[in-house]
Amino acid sequence: MMLKGDVLASADTPIGELALAPALLVVYGTSLGQVARAMERAHVSAVLVGEPPYRIVTERDLTRALASGKTADASALGLASDDVIVAGPNMAVGRAAATMVRYGIRHLPVVTADGDVIGILGLDAVFRILLRESDLSDWLAEFDGVLADGG
Repeated sequence: MMLKGDVLASADTPIGELALAPALLVVYGTSLGQVARAMERAHVSAVLVGEPPYRIVTERDLTRALASGKTADASALGLASDDVIVAGPNMAVGRAAATMVRYGIRHLPVVTADGDVIGILGLDAVFRILLRESDLSDWLAEFDGVLADGG
């Protein structure tokens, strides 16, 4: 069941049941300028590059590239992170939040066991859900467990 607007979601909700942002996919030869324009058109802050295993380019990556002197014609592939953290659709929102904080990421691609991308979970959506929780003790315990076990 897809949760429209995620208003019924909680820290225990599997992320595969959320209304995830669609994943924007670009091919390997895409330039930074093309990536930025595609992200703007789609109103997203991250793109997946290539084919599984995907690489990811975020707004933060684009900012760093421009600050370092790269031009819009530079290849997005050279900028893309290849150590993409992904989650399965059965991961709970609370664990996804803890994972995102642990690894310092704001975008978590959600993939099936076959590697098909369902969508991308954004940190903003996760925290909107968690902030509605009246009792965050379960999520905090999950967060402490993720930190303790290394992911």
